[in-house]
Amino acid sequence: MRVGGFVLAWVAAAFVGGCGTEGERGATGTGADAGAIVLDDGGGYWGGADSAAAYDGSGGGWGGVDAGPGPARDAGAWSGVDAGAPAPADAGPEATDAGADVCALRETMEPLTLYLSADDSNSMAAPVIARRQILEGDGFPNRSYLRTYEFLNYYNVRYPLPEADHVNVVPELRAGSSPGELVMQIGVQAPPPPEQPKDRVITLVLDTSGSMRGEPIALEREVARAIAATLREGDIVSIVEWDTRRTVPLEAHRVTGPDDPTLLAAIAALEEGGGTNLDAGLRYGYEIATRHYDERKLNRVVLVSDGQANAGETAEEMIAMHSEDAERDGIYLVGVGVGDGVNDRLMDVVTDAGRGAYVYIDTAAEARRMFTERFDEVMEVGLLDVRVELTLPWYMAVTVFHGEEISTDPKEVRPQHLAPGDAMVFHQELGACEPDLLDGSDTIHTRATYVRPDGRVAGSDEHEATIDALLARPDVGLARGDAIVAYAEALKVASDVGPGPEARAALEEALSAVIEANPEATDPALGEIERLIVRYLDRL
Repeated sequence: MRVGGFVLAWVAAAFVGGCGTEGERGATGTGADAGAIVLDDGGGYWGGADSAAAYDGSGGGWGGVDAGPGPARDAGAWSGVDAGAPAPADAGPEATDAGADVCALRETMEPLTLYLSADDSNSMAAPVIARRQILEGDGFPNRSYLRTYEFLNYYNVRYPLPEADHVNVVPELRAGSSPGELVMQIGVQAPPPPEQPKDRVITLVLDTSGSMRGEPIALEREVARAIAATLREGDIVSIVEWDTRRTVPLEAHRVTGPDDPTLLAAIAALEEGGGTNLDAGLRYGYEIATRHYDERKLNRVVLVSDGQANAGETAEEMIAMHSEDAERDGIYLVGVGVGDGVNDRLMDVVTDAGRGAYVYIDTAAEARRMFTERFDEVMEVGLLDVRVELTLPWYMAVTVFHGEEISTDPKEVRPQHLAPGDAMVFHQELGACEPDLLDGSDTIHTRATYVRPDGRVAGSDEHEATIDALLARPDVGLARGDAIVAYAEALKVASDVGPGPEARAALEEALSAVIEANPEATDPALGEIERLIVRYLDRL
């Protein structure tokens, strides 16, 4: 994951686009290139293991590489992309004026174009892990896996559907908390699923190692059963079962329809065994998926595991390489984390490379929800290589980005796939170099580019409007997005500072945003968030 053209784990302060402001929170990274700090708070979830605080990737800024974990919240200042070199690697709070005079340093007054990408719009493990910890009371949610964009994915901000083979690009804008500040949300809504969906070739790669004993393997069976319930006659299913060895209970089994008896019998027979050779299991799963690949069908590998690789190859990048190579052939990966000791970082890295969803399952009901009610969102592919272009007036910049990748260089932003009926949602804060420069008659242009899977035909849709026109439009999804982001960001604050007045204030502010966005208490997702915040506050 990269921002502003630099690898996240190694670059210090950066301000995306134009004018510098005071540094935002430097946080531990969480993605494939982030090299995140281990922050195991006793709740059983953790991130990576290599470097110190870097870009948060979901709403923070660049922190100093030497800043350390935890409360490095002011590490690193923002500096303009065009303002010269970034701040030194050990930049700390004292460097907060690094981009203060960036307007004077801009060589032209040309509009600024940024390129945005989300982690696959259907990755949504983070809010489920957070929910489990809040409800079980066995620890507080940990910043290392609090990816804000996954909260937006999970709690479903939706926009009006476009016509077939197009997307609906919906920019929304509201005033920020200070003069010259704006809050923007961009929705990229995919068309609905086709009336006749593709047949499927699904390879289940199922972890049966010793660490899966008890609840994890029970949840793994629930995931497999939920998938079995959605299959249609003629769909092809294989099962690779692995610990330190691999077995193949089923290969290229053509199901008779939902709940195929042969498939259900193989699922019921799953038992935990020895160590975990995830690399070998995933590699062999892809071999089988490749052997039975059919370009006319949806080809998916579904990896279910707690991610505890302790035999064979254990390097995250090497394991992820298999899924990245297969993705080029049109075989997409869904990663399913189970168990209260899930290696969140490894599962996130592997599925990010495989360009598919990463979900976390904590109950049988969640398994049914994600693989029956939300099957299309998790498993299907509607459009390929979706990327957003955001063009702002010359004096504006993105000061806080709650997505995954943003850069002035399109080559540094990896496009992502979008499921049918799903939406990519980009939430960010904008700032003017000087408040007096903000002109409501200036325009903001948004454009989404993509590739249609059938025939690999490129397409694009765009929207342009003045700042005043955007501010005057009725709310579609911005208030909902604001509330979801406020919840995720409040959890980060609580994780940073621990129980106390600051955490309580952040959570109470988020609670107010949630209630304001759901005044009639008719939104089930916001209702769940409200209950979780109240539960969290009761524990402080």
